[in-house]
Amino acid sequence: LRAAGSPIVATPRGYVLGGGQEGSGVRCTVACRHGLDGLLDELYTVADCGCGVLDVTVEHPVYGQLSGQLQVFSRYDADVFWDALQKNGAQPLCSLTGDIHLHTLVCPDEARKARVLAALEEKGYLMGLEK
Repeated sequence: LRAAGSPIVATPRGYVLGGGQEGSGVRCTVACRHGLDGLLDELYTVADCGCGVLDVTVEHPVYGQLSGQLQVFSRYDADVFWDALQKNGAQPLCSLTGDIHLHTLVCPDEARKARVLAALEEKGYLMGLEK
């Protein structure tokens, strides 16, 4: 199906038809920095503001841009992702780049976008924002 062009996305919870829950909304790309100890809190912060984290991207000096689909829209989704990292002894992509990484966020409206950006900034995770 994927090879035939169907909108199938691989996520930490398996394959999703149609790209998951991302739907319509306001998207933005944010640059963040935190260690492993801030990963779950960052995802919770986004979900608690009513937004979702679609993916994570890092800029590797040899391989170039590396991305992984997250599709985190709730604390439950964040916990599933965290448990998968722990169960597999895997490191997050940001461990390759000194904890610096990008996320594509999707928010239902501008008000929630502003709220999530303020919350990430307050916690010290936010480094920058692409319009």
